[in-house]
Amino acid sequence: MENILSKEALEIYKTLNKKYELNVLDDLGHKFTKEGTYLPKDFCICCMLNLYQDFKNISGEQYDILFNFAFWLEKFLGVHDGRKSEGE
Repeated sequence: MENILSKEALEIYKTLNKKYELNVLDDLGHKFTKEGTYLPKDFCICCMLNLYQDFKNISGEQYDILFNFAFWLEKFLGVHDGRKSEGE
């Protein structure tokens, strides 16, 4: 992972792993390769906003704006749309 992600991205992962006592990659299920980043069908971008809100101390108004974008982005990318649980 160190040879795929930027220094800034690695720092975010290290901080989140330490702060929340988890392994972000294992717990969220996304994968990094030299070809790109792959998100599982049940990846919830809106849930990531909860981590971001705590990480960056954003206001409620900022959260609402970002949530609307995150929800739109989930639909655009076809993630967290319920199909995985239906076997599609």
